Amino acid sequence: MAQLSLAPSLVSICDKSIIKPSCLTPSTLKYHKLSLKSLSQTLISYYPYAGRLIDNATVDCNDMGAELLSVQIKCPMFEILNHPDHCNAESLVFPKGLPWNNNVYEGGNLLVAQIGLAPLLDALRAKVIAESGLQNPTRAEIVSALLFKCATKAASKLTSHRSMRPSKLFHYLNVRTMIKPRLPRNAIGNLLSVFSVEATNEEETELPRLVRNLRKEVEVAYKKNQVEQNELIVEIVESMRKGKLPFETGDDECDMYFCSNVCKFPYYSVDFGWGKPERVAVPNGPFKKMFFLFDYQTGQGVEARVMLQKQQMNEFECDEELLQFVL
Repeated sequence: MAQLSLAPSLVSICDKSIIKPSCLTPSTLKYHKLSLKSLSQTLISYYPYAGRLIDNATVDCNDMGAELLSVQIKCPMFEILNHPDHCNAESLVFPKGLPWNNNVYEGGNLLVAQIGLAPLLDALRAKVIAESGLQNPTRAEIVSALLFKCATKAASKLTSHRSMRPSKLFHYLNVRTMIKPRLPRNAIGNLLSVFSVEATNEEETELPRLVRNLRKEVEVAYKKNQVEQNELIVEIVESMRKGKLPFETGDDECDMYFCSNVCKFPYYSVDFGWGKPERVAVPNGPFKKMFFLFDYQTGQGVEARVMLQKQQMNEFECDEELLQFVL
């Protein structure tokens, strides 16, 4: 496939409009000072986004609105979805220099996202319940444990001694409801922490044991003060102090896997005026050893998007245990 690039001939602006607030900003809120103290107010008050910057510290909340561009891109959507180089493809999905854009591709299709389909069968839950002692394991616990187990098996097949490498599975945790005082439901931005389980041998990757350990760790996380004991923030700060990337380890130390679970988020109910989405997911991005979990579009299954290096993925896709539970 030819390399995709954002050539001027591919992109044309077909509509340009200003989206303004549905009601005027009160005069008492005319000027919004940017500071750390204003962060909590910004999270619950969207009106500054419709204003204009006066300087680096002040927004004039004048209700001028945010610019929205509709862009026509002369490229079939299937070329974006199937392109092996996400970096070039994403330059078309999100053209640089075009804010708040609604991209329409040849054929009139609106690109919402790419997706990988992996609904799990109820038999997997029954197996875990029977052997773990847990009566209510969640879909995310079961599916992430299965993916982690199969990924570690795939990685072990690529080592010279074909033995399991020490591995950790990190789950991102939404801590909005754990912050006191409680934040409003419509607060903007991500508030995350992490919890993890570790496996150093094959016995520790058995699904009932993994699911049980995941439940223990999330229960511990819910008891923590997620302002002062937020493990994600602690890791980021410590990494900055050491001059390294968060969760970065030596090649021989430990394999780090990450899971982002957005099951129960109402993505399929979102309507920006074009109708509800047919498929929802995330772009490929520069992720390694990453699992994204979504609600299956119909039914009670889970869609899993798995990102691994090519050789490991080749082994992962052939895992017999995995293939028992996916369609």
